[in-house]
Amino acid sequence: MVDILVLDDEKNVLSSIKRTLRKMDITSYGTTQSSEALSFLEENKVKVVMVDQRMPQVSGLDFLSEIKTKFPYIVRILFTGYEDIAVTEKAINSGEVYKFIKKPWEEKYLKETIKDSVTKYDKEFSFRKLLTIIEQKNKELESLYKQQKLLASTIAHELRAPLTGIKASLQILASGQPGKLSSEQKKFIQKAINITNRVIRLANEVLDMSKLERGKEPLHLKQWDINKMVKEIAEEFKAVAADKGLALELEEKHVFPLIVIDRDKIMEVLENLINNAIKYTRKGKIKIGIEKNKKEVQISVRDTGEGVNEEDKKRIFQKFEQGKHGQKTTGSGLGLSISKEIILQHGGRIWVESKEQEGSSFFITIPLDATVIFKKQREHE
Repeated sequence: MVDILVLDDEKNVLSSIKRTLRKMDITSYGTTQSSEALSFLEENKVKVVMVDQRMPQVSGLDFLSEIKTKFPYIVRILFTGYEDIAVTEKAINSGEVYKFIKKPWEEKYLKETIKDSVTKYDKEFSFRKLLTIIEQKNKELESLYKQQKLLASTIAHELRAPLTGIKASLQILASGQPGKLSSEQKKFIQKAINITNRVIRLANEVLDMSKLERGKEPLHLKQWDINKMVKEIAEEFKAVAADKGLALELEEKHVFPLIVIDRDKIMEVLENLINNAIKYTRKGKIKIGIEKNKKEVQISVRDTGEGVNEEDKKRIFQKFEQGKHGQKTTGSGLGLSISKEIILQHGGRIWVESKEQEGSSFFITIPLDATVIFKKQREHE
């Protein structure tokens, strides 16, 4: 690679600059012909081009403008006289020229300008090289992530059938059909059934998450009465909350029109939020709210539990993440991430507001405008 190409119609100028550059240990090529300079640039890598403004065949600015298009990364310097200062300053402001050197020049300024220009090229070259490496690594990571998702989905799919068979066999044993069991044996078999159920749930959640991310599970969109849906799920969970000594309340602030949603998916999100609220609340109540504005319906699930700290707020919607709760709980850590994917597919939002020891409030929104949801669905497909 050549550090600098110098184009000037005066041979004595070229000779003088060459001597200076040799002392600086900078490689150079000089010519009086613009056509020769272009040919050299086509065949060689050059960091800096320095051109005299007053050339017989073409002006220095026109030459630099041409090479800027063909060789955008080359640093451009213009030799100019006092009468061309205004033109040169305009060229610098427009980005056509990096710096200019007045004729006659001061040797010190010439050296500084050339050295600075070569350094500028080297830094930008290193930065471009780094960006290329980063882009390549990002592509590799994206490919690995896709492979990981496919692997997780395949493993979950392959596990589900044998696990279901194991569960069925355990249930037959627990029923006593093959032979009477002692109370101790029944206890261990029930533990095995519970563990099998948890693994089956995990496999199902991994498959659900994989399908959502890959767009393999489209939304089945229809008009539904969101009021009726929320009331229905609140009634389902009242008994579950009561078993834990918790009250479950529903408050409505508006009468809603029908909205376009995938009913099963939205019910899955609500089940997840309410189930989590019950799981992480020792005493007090769960309050489900529903209201709307001109653009969206908002559903909230508030509890009087331990709350979520600031660190956990940033990660609980990520896959396989759970908050650091004081009580021991089980789960895959996929529920909230699946809920997030479902709500995003509907063009809505999901978030949490919480303080430790002051309870948590989870919110979801769903657009009232069905075209927003259909647009999101097309994007996902």
